[in-house]
Amino acid sequence: MKKILVPCDFSSTSKQAYAFALQAAQRIDAELHIVKAIDLPFSYESAYAAGHYYNDTGLLKELQEDAHKSFEALTKNLGKNTRTHFSALQGPVTNVIQTYIENEAIDLVIMGTNGATGMKEYFIGSNTEKIVRFSPVPVIAVRESINLSSITDIVVPTDAGEVYPEFVTQLKRLQGMSFATLHFLLVSTDHRLLNSNQKMEKLESYTKKCGFENYTVNLQREDTMEQGIVEFAREINADMIAMATHGRRGIGHLFMGSLAEDIVNHVNYPVWTYSIRSNESIKGTGVATGKQGFTASKVA
Repeated sequence: MKKILVPCDFSSTSKQAYAFALQAAQRIDAELHIVKAIDLPFSYESAYAAGHYYNDTGLLKELQEDAHKSFEALTKNLGKNTRTHFSALQGPVTNVIQTYIENEAIDLVIMGTNGATGMKEYFIGSNTEKIVRFSPVPVIAVRESINLSSITDIVVPTDAGEVYPEFVTQLKRLQGMSFATLHFLLVSTDHRLLNSNQKMEKLESYTKKCGFENYTVNLQREDTMEQGIVEFAREINADMIAMATHGRRGIGHLFMGSLAEDIVNHVNYPVWTYSIRSNESIKGTGVATGKQGFTASKVA
């Protein structure tokens, strides 16, 4: 892991994400890239005047200068290392971040979130939720101030089904960065006790197949997947939740949703996610999607 990206609007949550990312970069000796997206409004016309903000280079330059001053103030308070880079780029947040990830070969995104609720969640969502959905690399969403050294227990929800090699690789990198114990969790919404042993055997087989070390296997019964994850995290006093997302888009996302994105929106824990939407081995495997399954890819 060589490059960490922090989308930053200089809000309190983005400052917390920067502080956390700075710790991570120092621990794994990675470059730290800070990006401020400047989303100027499109040109418009009215009965009185023609707007021109979209092409106003003077305004853009002024906003970029303000962003650099804000970054200097941020680093004066929280510090930086010699491999910290800052950019103020024009465009919508998700577009800027996607392009930057691809152009700079970013390995991990760490960003703050305030979550999203109600109708905003269904029709708009938070910027963090959108980046979780579209990012080709892992994303850590941070809602509150947290120290990397305090992350010792990470909940990993799974259906213990197919094994996605890249998800496993990325999860092992997270564990290597944090030195944490992974607590694999299978949530059962079926309250019958007869299948408990079978489910635990399935989970143990899954973790052994993945080759994890320093982990536990756990079964939780709740009415919904989200309730099971959150309740278990509370019970063990977890420090982070790590899970796969399918990066569902468009009308499919509106009606089916994504469990990982719901967790990002609704909990105070930092949440690590990795999208498996583009993994070719998904095809034909019958992987559960939406709010009825988490999962992880098929080992040849």
